Order: sequence, then C-alpha cells, then structure tokens
Amino acid sequence: MAMRGSKEEILNRIYGRAMDKAKATGARQVRSVQVQTVAREISFAHVMGSPDDIVFSNLALDIGFHDSTHEGGARPEGSLGVLNIRPQESVVIAADLAVKSGAVDIGFMDRFSGTLIITGPRGDVIEAMRQILQFFSESLHFNVCPLALE
Repeated sequence: MAMRGSKEEILNRIYGRAMDKAKATGARQVRSVQVQTVAREISFAHVMGSPDDIVFSNLALDIGFHDSTHEGGARPEGSLGVLNIRPQESVVIAADLAVKSGAVDIGFMDRFSGTLIITGPRGDVIEAMRQILQFFSESLHFNVCPLALE
C-alpha cells in the first residue's frame, strides 16, 4: 500500500538532502532540474497480419488508400507494421527506408511521438520492418527490440 503524507513529508522524502542544505544556508527555495536523456532505441516493432476492418477504421486508415475498394470505401490491403522510435525525429528515416524497401505505404507518421505505421502486403511489411531494424541497429547503433509477428 502506498504511503501517504503531507506535502512537506513527500517533498522531504524526494528532496531531503537538498531541503536540509537549503534550510542550513537560509535559502528560501530549492531548485530542481529535470534532465531527460535521449535514448537511441526502437522500443516497439510489431507486424499485424490481416487485422480486422475495425482496426483500420479506428486508426483512420480506411480512407484514401490503394485502388481496391472495400465495403464502405477504400481499405489498405494486407498487414500493419507499427514502430516506436526514440529520438522521435528518427521516424522520418524509418519511413524513408520503409517505402524504399517494398510495396508499402505510410499509414501514419508522427515525428513528435516517434510512431510509424506502415501498410501493405504482409511480406513487404515484414521486409520493410526488418530493414528498418537492421539499419538502425547496424548503421546508427540504436538499441533495437526484436520484431514481433502476429
């Protein structure tokens, strides 16, 4: 069970030594600096083979793709590949590698969250994901998770 306490007790648990030093020197406030280390990693890499239509719909991938029509409108064929990359801007490189590796489309790319979703035939999506993981691991020296296949 979590410990409960007053604001001062919680702050003392977190910043105990800094607060003691501030009191001893007569300082009126404690300065706290938060540092975020940029990891160089691909933390999530997954291929979904033939997901249900509702997955495409909920991801807004059910409009504007391919020439094949599907009940209710156009729909990407085949599979989805999903990646999460840090630093987030690296998703642009991953998207470039994906489209050059086979017959895949970019379903979604967000350089602020580091998320990439690619669509296309299962074999092409798997090959694109493998090439992305290999390039980031060998050329850019990223920590790379294994590719999960459904």
